Amino acid sequence: MKSNYAIIENRENKIVVYTTSTLSYDAEVEVSNHIYSFEYDSKFYGFSLYQWAKENDFTGYTYQSEVKIVRTHFSLRSWIQTQIDNVSDNLQKEMLYQIIFRIKNKRIDITDIYEQSGFSYVAGVWLLLYLIKFFTTQQQREIIKVICLIILNIFYHYPIVLVYSLLSTLLRFFNLPQRVNILLSSIVLLVIYQNAIYSLSFQIPLIYRLQNLFKISQRKILIAIIIACVCSIKFGSIQILSLLFYQVLRYLMGFTWIMGFVRLWTGLNTVPLVGIVSKIFTKIQSIQLHGNIIGIGIVFPMFIYVSLRHKKFGLYYLSILMLLTIGIPLLHPLSEVTVLNNPKNTNIILKPSLSNIATVLSLKNDVVNKDLQSYL
Repeated sequence: MKSNYAIIENRENKIVVYTTSTLSYDAEVEVSNHIYSFEYDSKFYGFSLYQWAKENDFTGYTYQSEVKIVRTHFSLRSWIQTQIDNVSDNLQKEMLYQIIFRIKNKRIDITDIYEQSGFSYVAGVWLLLYLIKFFTTQQQREIIKVICLIILNIFYHYPIVLVYSLLSTLLRFFNLPQRVNILLSSIVLLVIYQNAIYSLSFQIPLIYRLQNLFKISQRKILIAIIIACVCSIKFGSIQILSLLFYQVLRYLMGFTWIMGFVRLWTGLNTVPLVGIVSKIFTKIQSIQLHGNIIGIGIVFPMFIYVSLRHKKFGLYYLSILMLLTIGIPLLHPLSEVTVLNNPKNTNIILKPSLSNIATVLSLKNDVVNKDLQSYL
């Protein structure tokens, strides 16, 4: 369930329903015969609805007017949803939907790349483990973590990020080497969710788990570079502050998640506090670089890194060069040029090597000759 769509499925079909209001969780529904197919919209850069539907095995889409609720069933999240719907203040209701169920609204926004990939589900567990580490043993914390993850999996109906975290935590009780733990938990997850490999909920946790395989001196910078590359491909932009202050942000996400339940069960007005968090995340989102790592221009930073890889700060040189290449188009040594000729005029599209923002030059009543076009 999201702010403008929901997903319904049975054993054979999986359908996107475009909604104008929130549907009930875990209900039986009846759909009319008006189910539409996703039209092909191939895009090299940017979001492709057709590709997203294909990756997630969606049969098609329909509209809320074509869906009729036949029966509602009791579950933990449907019970929580009923309690949220009973809140009289609309702003607080929207806040609770976003914090607890990640259903975004325009007035309060506490999302970033980590929240979008489901990290808010486990952020509360991270905060709890941090608070109790001063008076508990490692084994006790592992048991508490398993119990919390089982409850959260039941509540949220087994999202990828929670299942992955539970598998990894359970395997630790067998004292397996870190590499074996990562390999086994990843294989089991991909067997359960065959399309998880496309999801950030799998990719980002995997990247952070792999950091233990790197040298201690290179872990943070390598993780930042890899996640920046993934985000540039997925979103066409890189949220710099989210990468730099991840350790702080995850506890902030956990705090807001816990405060959502505090408001729901105590009636305490937490909107002003969450409003402050919303402003922080809005500022974090505003500081970003637009760009996509895919492109011929990536050859230049990689060439520089190969030349400096034996230097002490080789990785830092690479990261700085990539940021400069994305942020300052004048420094792009290998930009991409596309020439679109037609009988009356020519459009020349100039795109920096790591950027998804292009400049279009339209030459009216003029056509670029073949020699110049080949040169470009």
